[in-house]
Amino acid sequence: MSIHKKIIFHIILFCIFFIISDFIISFAYTKFIIKDKKFKSEGHGVEHDSFHHHLKKNLETTDIFNKKKYKIITNSLGFRDKKIRNVEYISNGRRLVFIGDSFTFGSLLDYENTFVGKIDKEMSANFDKFKIDEVINMGVPSYTPIIYYHKIKFYIDAGFEFSDLVVFIDISDIQNETVYYYNEDAKNVVAYNEANYHYLKLKRLVVLFLKDNFIASYHILNTINDFVVKNENEVKTFKNEDEYIKFIVSKSHKIDKWTIDKDVYSEYSSGIKSALKYMKLLKSLCEKNNIKLTVAVYPWATQIYHKDLESKQVSIWKDFSETNNVNFMNLFPIFINLKDNQNDIRKKIKKYYSPYDVHFNKKGNELISNFFLKEYNNFK
Repeated sequence: MSIHKKIIFHIILFCIFFIISDFIISFAYTKFIIKDKKFKSEGHGVEHDSFHHHLKKNLETTDIFNKKKYKIITNSLGFRDKKIRNVEYISNGRRLVFIGDSFTFGSLLDYENTFVGKIDKEMSANFDKFKIDEVINMGVPSYTPIIYYHKIKFYIDAGFEFSDLVVFIDISDIQNETVYYYNEDAKNVVAYNEANYHYLKLKRLVVLFLKDNFIASYHILNTINDFVVKNENEVKTFKNEDEYIKFIVSKSHKIDKWTIDKDVYSEYSSGIKSALKYMKLLKSLCEKNNIKLTVAVYPWATQIYHKDLESKQVSIWKDFSETNNVNFMNLFPIFINLKDNQNDIRKKIKKYYSPYDVHFNKKGNELISNFFLKEYNNFK
């Protein structure tokens, strides 16, 4: 064997030895040294045969964002809740159901700090005022009207009873609506690119496995990946919150710009048509089952920054609600003031939205819940 081949052989042998040793040491460290620190990262999502994705049932776990921890608790039906509890399909009174995406789910916050959690607490303590016996949160990140309709239909068909439904339609629903379609043969909602979806799911499972069992190896591989792999979807880093806000309200962040940009609006036109289609189906389903339907809309930071008070998001769903005799709740005015200057606007975004994220913080959720509680009893 030549000297070059020997060198290559020994390098390969060393790499194999290093990798095996690293995994053994990493496994021992994870299992025996930090086992009591509850580092385990338990995913809360699960596939659903009918409406694509759901939450695990009877789950209590912790997620972390920007070093801030928040609890996720689900009940016996897989709905986010204040505690693990059994939820009956049969309702003995008025049951108010919320559905929406990550904003309604309450990303980055404990349940009691979300607007649904705050409404739940207030209505439970003041039955004589609101006449609501139970509040249910069916919201899950990345939901859209096609999933709203099929999830509600699934539970109604299964015998789940409720009297009131509030759909918090998100601005991102219009773009996300193009991602999903209904498979007539399989009778379920699927993603257009299921191959990519399953690849991402497998990747997440591998990452979670490494994180839970080989924490040192996970950090080494993650560092190498961050240094070597150029990912166009990689989270952008910012020097400060003002720089983040400048980015999020610019054209570089596209998903929420369809309400203020004609080109993006035109590009997302199919998503608007699809959203309206499934909301009409949902309205008919509610009417058939004697369920009171309310549609609510709210702004992103972009709409506040550009003073998009008379937004397309407002006009589309206001027109839909009036045409279909549905209650409509517009939360844009409680966030947008046309008299605000740029400094006022930046302060408002920081006050009501989570740092370095598009979602409402605790104060933003409180503003929504207060408005909802004041207005809801006025609806027919």
